[in-house]
Amino acid sequence: MLYYINPNQNLPFFNINAVGCDSGQAHWGPGQRDKYQLHLVYCGRGYYNGRPVNMGQGFISTPKKTEHYHHDEEYPWSYVWLSSYDKSVNETFKLFNPDEFGIFDFNPLCFPVLEEFAQFIKSNQLMTVNTSRLLEYFLNILNTHLDVQTSHVINSSNADMYFDYCVNYISTNIYKPLSVSE
Repeated sequence: MLYYINPNQNLPFFNINAVGCDSGQAHWGPGQRDKYQLHLVYCGRGYYNGRPVNMGQGFISTPKKTEHYHHDEEYPWSYVWLSSYDKSVNETFKLFNPDEFGIFDFNPLCFPVLEEFAQFIKSNQLMTVNTSRLLEYFLNILNTHLDVQTSHVINSSNADMYFDYCVNYISTNIYKPLSVSE
């Protein structure tokens, strides 16, 4: 597991104090955390409190709630996680619409952003990184997820969905150099 902890300042607006990614043998608990955590599984599968969590799903951990999660032996998961001690961040995490068990489905168009986010975390390892870059990734994931909930994309063709994704990607990355292949 690779992660970045920002000890001196929280991520602006969301008070996220740590982010990380895990590929493979992730296992935690049973136990209780003292913070809120959002996990986004972009590959493989695992289990959260005995319930399956597959690629394209995530789960929210809350303080003082006994939990246990672990990877699937046959097809271990990869996920990105964010955590905060601030209970107000839980309202932001709830925008992913978790069920009563804390599990949710997220927009498949988030996969490329999650993979890029994981690569960013891995490439920086425990070095200091720009918190605005972390915020950019999180907002891109959140906005991509919310775009499907609030638009016609759900009922559109695959071509329309990819076109909408491209427009969203370009508008999100408008100030960065962008090649045709990207």
